Amino acid sequence: MAKVTFPERNENIVELQLDGRTVKYQVPPLIGWPENILDALASDSRVRTPTGLETAAYSYGCQAYGRQDWAAKDKVWFPDKGHLVFPNWVTLIPNSDKFGELAGGILVHSYEKGQTKATMTEKLIPESLFGWRHLEGAVLINDAGTKFAYGHLWNTQTGRWDKKNAAIVALVGQEGAELLEKTSIDSNRPRGLHTLADESVTTPRTFIPFLLASNLYMSDSPTNAHCCVASVLK
Repeated sequence: MAKVTFPERNENIVELQLDGRTVKYQVPPLIGWPENILDALASDSRVRTPTGLETAAYSYGCQAYGRQDWAAKDKVWFPDKGHLVFPNWVTLIPNSDKFGELAGGILVHSYEKGQTKATMTEKLIPESLFGWRHLEGAVLINDAGTKFAYGHLWNTQTGRWDKKNAAIVALVGQEGAELLEKTSIDSNRPRGLHTLADESVTTPRTFIPFLLASNLYMSDSPTNAHCCVASVLK
């Protein structure tokens, strides 16, 4: 006789299917100051760092799906109670001849435990793009997994973005960018890309990117303890 089983509902988990793969998130997610929760995520053996696509999927569940446990704002936290941070550093590179072929571009690094904005210095900017390879769209990647988006992407401080924007693709991948755009449409929330004007970036500027509803900020790290990170169960 066939054995039929049903998964037990766990009040500390929300889950979704991502291309046929089950992804389970711990809820409530880790909440606090950005560096603190990202360090805690790296130290917790029960969970792992989400990919860009998994963070985009969490945003979709919270904002666009909004049913069953995904509708419990005290559980999922985002977007009603705070920001959703990405486990990354984003570095805006000045549009200056000093930086050669990297001028005006954006570097996306994975966050590592113990890093601070002070450690993400100009020394981490490569002298050239030699040895980098094409990833997707206008995005390159090196052997260390650092991504580079080129094309002078922040000529205006606030602008509506789309799924082809290289800065978004570098952060979450092409599929993640498409899902973030779909989240904005399905939830009927306006989407904006908040960066810095070219002329204001005279030295490299590094931030932890975050979502406030469907607005993506690459202009400043969150400055409060009302942040969360999508915590994927192993």
